[in-house]
Amino acid sequence: MSITLLTFLASMSSGASALVIEYSTSFLGGDSYRYDYTITNDAPSGGDNVGLFSILFDTLLYDFSSLNIVSDASTASWEQSVLAPAIGVPAAFDFFALDFGLGAGETAAGFAIEFDWLGDPGDPAAQLFEVYDPFSFALLDVGTTIAAMVPVSEPRGLLLLLLGLGALLYRRRARAAG
Repeated sequence: MSITLLTFLASMSSGASALVIEYSTSFLGGDSYRYDYTITNDAPSGGDNVGLFSILFDTLLYDFSSLNIVSDASTASWEQSVLAPAIGVPAAFDFFALDFGLGAGETAAGFAIEFDWLGDPGDPAAQLFEVYDPFSFALLDVGTTIAAMVPVSEPRGLLLLLLGLGALLYRRRARAAG
């Protein structure tokens, strides 16, 4: 029995991918939002290409009828569709490669979808995703999207120096006048 279990686990892990999906959220007004996705095949060199995956939308949190794909033209090598939910199965933003997919170490961007948020007030958050074998449709991997790090620009050093000098001059004048 243990050999059968080890064989099963090995077969599941042999096709596993290392897909990383980052998202950024944009507020569009009211309950409407937009997700922009960047997809990276983080598999080591020589790893499998990723050709089929789905980002899941829980219909308790997202209005299925509002899901609208707004990806840019750079994503033309991917067929993108919204799959309807079924009992016990969430809606999905589905991606199918029309060519060789995303090779190990490659990144693709420009994927976007707009939707109405039904969840608690505040920005929508991470989602589950699934990676499939594009030929057998076997489930290879599951994961969770990650919020993209948005760089926050810091004030330039000279600007800070000038503001500090201005504050010192203002304080010195205020003391001399009063």
